[in-house]
Amino acid sequence: MKKILGVVLVMCFMLLNLSSVDAASASCNISGNTTVTVGSTVKVTVKISGSHMYMIQGSISSSNSGVLSGSGVLYRKADLSNPSETNGFSSASTSVTFTAKSVGKSVISFSQNINNCLDVNDQNISISGGDLTINVVEKSQNVPSNSTSISDTRSKENGLSDLSVSDGTLSPGFSSNVTKYTVDLGGEKTKINISAKSKDSKAKVSGTGQKELTVGKNSFVIKCQAENGSVKEYTIVVNVDEKPIVYLEFNNQKLGVVRNLDGVGTPTGFEKTIINIDGQEVDGWINKNIDMTIAYFVDDQGGKAFYVIENGKISFKFESVTIDERTFYILPIEDKMKQRIGFEFKKIKIIEGIELDGWIYNDEAFKDYIQVYLMNDQGKKHIYDYETTEGQLQIYTEQVQKSEGINIFMITTGVFVLTSAGLLYLYLSFKKKSISAIKEYYQNKD
Repeated sequence: MKKILGVVLVMCFMLLNLSSVDAASASCNISGNTTVTVGSTVKVTVKISGSHMYMIQGSISSSNSGVLSGSGVLYRKADLSNPSETNGFSSASTSVTFTAKSVGKSVISFSQNINNCLDVNDQNISISGGDLTINVVEKSQNVPSNSTSISDTRSKENGLSDLSVSDGTLSPGFSSNVTKYTVDLGGEKTKINISAKSKDSKAKVSGTGQKELTVGKNSFVIKCQAENGSVKEYTIVVNVDEKPIVYLEFNNQKLGVVRNLDGVGTPTGFEKTIINIDGQEVDGWINKNIDMTIAYFVDDQGGKAFYVIENGKISFKFESVTIDERTFYILPIEDKMKQRIGFEFKKIKIIEGIELDGWIYNDEAFKDYIQVYLMNDQGKKHIYDYETTEGQLQIYTEQVQKSEGINIFMITTGVFVLTSAGLLYLYLSFKKKSISAIKEYYQNKD
């Protein structure tokens, strides 16, 4: 009896040991055409082989979806109620279709879900192998349906043998392996012609020809495409001198019209136009509602600002301010306007930190008011009262002040007349009494 029990135990041990060894690993094989053309599809078959497998699960994917798109899942689970699958299964397979999108290579692979690849003893199965590389080529190439490989005989030469410009000099000098160049030109240049030649006659060159230039930085890309589709890019940066070529005098300084307007916005109410200064056409802006034209200038220190142009000359610096959601334009004040009774002319500050010429009241009762000279968005010019605590603006009128002056004059005149009349009455009364007294004196004496 003991001998029989020992034999049974040994056999069970051997079976368990055999089961664990056989079920520890499996292999994957992926098959299908290895060369396809752009736009076509390719079907691949994924097969897992092993023994005593209970469950297999994993994903099939492309390493480069831009070349070959598509994906799939392989899943199989043993039916233990089926006598033929009581000890698991030995293979699992599926087919997945991929679409060729562009020229290139992509690797199809199987990625197992380690938690769902188990043998009948619930041990994890390690699956090896399974990659398939597929080469996608142009439609023009004749690829047999049963082909497993093909050699692309098209030229891959995408370099230039020559690159030149009509004005200036390439820096550094041209070399087929150098892809970035600069060219420096004077401010008067407005066009440049770019020429290029490929090393291979079958390659295609683009990006050449006549190019428009603006002041500052101009970038141009020249492409050389090889017969097999590969592209090499060459970049030329043309720097056009930004120094002004038109100048005007203003307040004893020389101002130049700015030519590079990158980042310069259009002022509210204005639109872009072309104006003529000293026979040169330059960029400007115009506001037809207020009949004002402006241009953008730079001074010797590099300061830039808009200035108002009248009859081809600078009239004054353009400045605007927004108050109560309305736009006003700051006007220069002539000398004859500066001195006004009851006011002191000086530099004052209003909202947004803008400093300008204006007036303050001499009367302390109006300490919260200042006066400024502005043009409204309809082109009308006024002196405005600006209330500093509330930020309110209203047109100033001197009618009240004149009325007060008239009233004072009339009152003063009236007082003077009444006073004079009183004095005259007293004088006449005194004189009459004096004459009567004298007459009475002499009559009594006689």
